[in-house]
Amino acid sequence: EAAKAFLAMADGDEVHSYAISTSAVLKTKLAVTGDSVVVLKSFDDLRADHAIGGHFDSDAVYKFVSSNSIPLVQTFSPENAKKIFGAPVQQHVLFFTNKDEDHHASTMAAYTAAAANFKGKLLFV
Repeated sequence: EAAKAFLAMADGDEVHSYAISTSAVLKTKLAVTGDSVVVLKSFDDLRADHAIGGHFDSDAVYKFVSSNSIPLVQTFSPENAKKIFGAPVQQHVLFFTNKDEDHHASTMAAYTAAAANFKGKLLFV
């Protein structure tokens, strides 16, 4: 039942790519225990895991996938605009900084830490 619900949820999502597997080799390679949804990404912490437990909740899994499929802090650009304004989180925190200034790295580190505390609630741009 959980697999059918997962596939139905995935089929209705045109934004993200999904896969399902029962392979023990894959579970071992990804260090997955139990039924889980794993988001693999090329930013922030590189992956996020969500244990399914006894009941598959499509809404909770979709929210998990959506919130973990975008960086904690996004740089505004024409390419990212659709992703930013199309995100399920519609409250944005905007921050302007000059990348060439000495304080940029430390300020961005603090901004990213703040973004982690509001993940899924506010979108930091």
